[in-house]
Amino acid sequence: MQSKSPVVDAKEQMKKKTPEELAQMAIVNRAFSAESSDDPPPLLQKRSESTLEPLNNQLKSVPLVKAFNSAENQLDKQAQKK
Repeated sequence: MQSKSPVVDAKEQMKKKTPEELAQMAIVNRAFSAESSDDPPPLLQKRSESTLEPLNNQLKSVPLVKAFNSAENQLDKQAQKK
């Protein structure tokens, strides 16, 4: 006996569903689909620079970051002189 492909099997399973079951599946799929969301996420959930300020302050004390910032500032000063 030849086995059916998953696509053919899925299509046959969909044909057996009642309209109510199909409607319920559509509702569930819409709820889990990121593409179906027309509303942007609430502003409170977005990160902003103000929430990253404590992290930026902590990073300024890391030696490698200090060295990079110092080198960057020196390059900026040289570029302004030219």
